[in-house]
Amino acid sequence: MTPITNQDKDKVYLEFFRPEFVSQRLGKPGRWQGGAVPRLMLQNPVKKKAFETVLLGRSLYGEPLVDLLQRPDDRINAWHHSLAARPTGSMIWALSPDPIRARIRLSHHRAVAAAVTDFERTLNGASFFDDRTKPGWKMTLFAAFHSAASPECTPRLETNLFLFNFTLIRGVGIGSLSPEQVQKLGDRLDSVYRATLKNEVLWLFGGARLDVPKELAIRVEEEIGILLMKNHGRAESKPLKGAALSTTWRKVADHLGWGPRKIQRMLWETKSQPTLRNWARDWKTILRIGSIVAKVNTKPITKLAKTFIEKHLPESQSEQLARKPEQERGTSQSY
Repeated sequence: MTPITNQDKDKVYLEFFRPEFVSQRLGKPGRWQGGAVPRLMLQNPVKKKAFETVLLGRSLYGEPLVDLLQRPDDRINAWHHSLAARPTGSMIWALSPDPIRARIRLSHHRAVAAAVTDFERTLNGASFFDDRTKPGWKMTLFAAFHSAASPECTPRLETNLFLFNFTLIRGVGIGSLSPEQVQKLGDRLDSVYRATLKNEVLWLFGGARLDVPKELAIRVEEEIGILLMKNHGRAESKPLKGAALSTTWRKVADHLGWGPRKIQRMLWETKSQPTLRNWARDWKTILRIGSIVAKVNTKPITKLAKTFIEKHLPESQSEQLARKPEQERGTSQSY
């Protein structure tokens, strides 16, 4: 995890508040995470002014979050850390059909949230039962910025995290984090993120590991780099944005024999395999449909159908006979 101090002049966090982060890197507005969010009454999305205020050690209402009188100039204000899917995983996301893409990106978000929750839980001792209301519980604050493209315009599911150097201790006051603590827990952040993302994607793909060759990710990156160099010399050239990025990725991959159709066929094959995860998914779907059907009140539907039949369909012969006087009916002859 990279420390951020007052002496840092480049201010790496500024790029996540620029419009290019959303348009060219398929980014999302930042979101606050951690137990300290409700205590500090922070609202999403993360605003630049609010971010810098908290970074300097004050709440949005002017309350100090650190010891401002004894703070040295080289004090660590926050740490910057990146959680990213593997290149092949990002490539699968880029080439998958839109519903699968949304589900993979949601899995990435869930993995990041699980890693942040585990960070705070481990900081407090990682007991079997977490009692967040007990005195001494330490609450942390993160700012998370999600994106889906690298600065080089290649697929990259990534979240840039900023951990602020203070903790709100329930019933005690305010504390801080040591570099040793953060370094140790930072390694665990990566482990929890990767394990959670793996389980989420495995469940999505029916327990089968869907992967693409590493060479494909390298080739796509090379091909896109060449394409950008060609466009760079044109006077009317513009950086790739939004849907143009996805279209370029799919065209390049299709040219290399790994287009969306092949990924869709691989997804179908993995979901059709007789694995335990696929059976569990199918039974879950059946039970969900059964619960919906059981909740539906069929009486109004039955009544409506009966009214329609009586109004629009001709009466049966038995009903017509029942309406005639008994003397008009023909008497049956005995043989």
